[in-house]
Amino acid sequence: DGCRKGLKEKVMKVTAIGGGTGLSATMCALYSIEGIDLSAVVATTDNGGSTGAIRRWANCIAWGDLRHVINELSDMTLPTLQTLLFEHRFEKEEGELGGHSLGNIILRALETVAPRPQSALDLVTHWLNIKARIIPMSEVPAELVAARGGQVVTGEEEVDEMDELPESLMIQPRVPGTQEAINAIEQAELIVLGPGSVMTSVVPSLLVPDLAERLQRSKAKRVWVQNLGREAGPMGTLTPAQLHEWLGEVLGFEYCDVVLSDESLDMSSLRVPVVQRPLQDEIDPTHYGREPLAAAFREFLYA
Repeated sequence: DGCRKGLKEKVMKVTAIGGGTGLSATMCALYSIEGIDLSAVVATTDNGGSTGAIRRWANCIAWGDLRHVINELSDMTLPTLQTLLFEHRFEKEEGELGGHSLGNIILRALETVAPRPQSALDLVTHWLNIKARIIPMSEVPAELVAARGGQVVTGEEEVDEMDELPESLMIQPRVPGTQEAINAIEQAELIVLGPGSVMTSVVPSLLVPDLAERLQRSKAKRVWVQNLGREAGPMGTLTPAQLHEWLGEVLGFEYCDVVLSDESLDMSSLRVPVVQRPLQDEIDPTHYGREPLAAAFREFLYA
């Protein structure tokens, strides 16, 4: 008992990698666990909606997935004026601001006065009293690029609309990972990948050479969270075993040590260990429940 108590009192470093709603679900589950030092490494290649419009105008990184994680974590406390402002989205009929997220605009504005994008994020998380580090995969604007049979497709939205799975994925230009992201991966004792759109949320950060190298060499337990449902498009035609085989070919290295999935999924034939638990949300079984997911992560941390 004394040893177990000592383990629980130790501050464990945990890093989640991904983007979109999937990373937000992971971060909210991890955020509810006491005694961890939590970081998120977030994809910055989104080119749709408000994020894409600001990128095209300002030639900056994609703020959307970063903003989404911040929104979800800020919602775990009582609403404040700051959180309400940061989460506000203008209605489509509101002129030139129509469809824009005020959070995206705030982050872009801070980027122009802060030394670097990471500084802008640190200011916002401090302002919103978020006790986690939110880190862009890179501070240099970049695009997700897919290739198949001589065809090259550029942009997250365009890659999502492909009729066939790409033979290769890359980030262009070849951008450096942020030092904070490198540190978060190197120092982590648990690394969580996903869930979320595989090609456009989870994979982009793993295509940044600095980050891929650190993930490959990491001594942390690397956990891949399997999506509950099938994705739209060709990705949804793959079984879990086929998906991870394709990922291994695209990435070129072993990216996880164990796959976590809901007990309802057929995870047979995978070449890596699988841990299955009841993870569905009680109210909406199409999503992971925050507490069931947190309970699974606690197992990995304190087993």
